Amino acid sequence: MCDQSSKTCEVRSAKCEVHCTVRSISHPAPRTPHGFSQRGFTLLEVIIALAILGVSFALAMELLANGVRSAKASEEYTQAVLLARQKIAEMAITPSLEGSAEQGDFGGGFHWSSEVQPLPQEEDLPARLYQVRVRVTWPGRRREKSLDLYTMRMAVDENLLGQTLSGQGGQGSGGGGLLGRQKKR
Repeated sequence: MCDQSSKTCEVRSAKCEVHCTVRSISHPAPRTPHGFSQRGFTLLEVIIALAILGVSFALAMELLANGVRSAKASEEYTQAVLLARQKIAEMAITPSLEGSAEQGDFGGGFHWSSEVQPLPQEEDLPARLYQVRVRVTWPGRRREKSLDLYTMRMAVDENLLGQTLSGQGGQGSGGGGLLGRQKKR
């Protein structure tokens, strides 16, 4: 029962026993014409693998840097919107609106400017609409960045309110939110 190609067998005549021993068949590594073994990686294969690994690592680092820059820009724009909304809320309680323009500094590199312009009206009404613009600027990597927020505000002249609503006893409201009242002096 011995395979003659990989084992050697001896038959002993006295007891008719068969002893098989496994013979190690090893295939020597093929050699190149220069006598080098073809097992393992060549220097060229290792260099190519390292180059691919290096390019992959560089691309991963660039993606990470872009993500950090995007997060920073998002944070700056969010802060600019919050600061502009804060300034608009402050302007909502300002009693005088006539064509005002102001500017200032929030700190942290953020600056603001505001402009209030009356909107044209066809009729002489006790309420007047104004367009309010707040611009927030801050330094960027390459150039200055800015954000503009616009809203409308209504100011009511109570002296004219009594004249136009004379049949209603002069009752009226200036509304809520960014609506306010303006008195002529």
